[in-house]
Amino acid sequence: MWADAAPRLYASELSYRQENLRPKIDSLTALEPGQILVPANFNPANQVFEPAHPSRDGIFVSLEPAQADEGGRVKPLWKKGYRSLRWTASDPNDDRLTYELSFRPAAAGDHENGPWRKIADDLSEDYYSFDSTVLPDGVYRFRLVASDRRSNDPDTALSAELVSEPVVVDHTPPALGAVEVADGVLRVAVKDELSPLREAVYSLNAGDWKPARSADSLLDGHAETLLIDLPHPGQPGDLLLLRVTDAAYNVVTFDLSHHLSKSGQ
Repeated sequence: MWADAAPRLYASELSYRQENLRPKIDSLTALEPGQILVPANFNPANQVFEPAHPSRDGIFVSLEPAQADEGGRVKPLWKKGYRSLRWTASDPNDDRLTYELSFRPAAAGDHENGPWRKIADDLSEDYYSFDSTVLPDGVYRFRLVASDRRSNDPDTALSAELVSEPVVVDHTPPALGAVEVADGVLRVAVKDELSPLREAVYSLNAGDWKPARSADSLLDGHAETLLIDLPHPGQPGDLLLLRVTDAAYNVVTFDLSHHLSKSGQ
């Protein structure tokens, strides 16, 4: 009676191996010069100062606490001479990613030439802060490589890479040019080689910082002529300071006190 019976399947087993897919890097960004990222519970001790903001009551500076990011993982601090890179990356297989950072100078007109020099590897966080004073003034590109090798065999591990936009490394503050006095106005030429000017303020006799006007009404160039209205007449012993900051947060203060005596001439 079994001759005409159809076969029956009672159970089956299927084994498979998920295909490994390449990681994806969505962004690679250089933060503001001097800004670093640290864990939210990081204690700066005597090494790192939190962001400083000018006190509007005088020429001196006070400190204010930094706030952690929305996830509470990291908070920004400020350390002169440092740069930070931050990125976003993901893996379609939810593999654990590790990162490698390298750099090279951005040659004029062609950034594809020259070898990459390693900064750090085997990174697990999505940011990296480093002392940029080891690099001479110039323009650089940074390369991020994301790898899933920790979750896969060496033969199947995959990686992705992304090269940053040009990043200016500038440690040199603006330079003072010609200074002229005419009709009670001080005309001060200031120039910066790599970065546009960010702020120009002056203080008379340690009073509040006041904005120095730009001759073209817009403070945004590498070379600017600043205008300062002088007191008339100036008094012996008057102190006139001009503080100029470039886009890389290099700050320099010039003593222009000896020009006050010319304002009454």
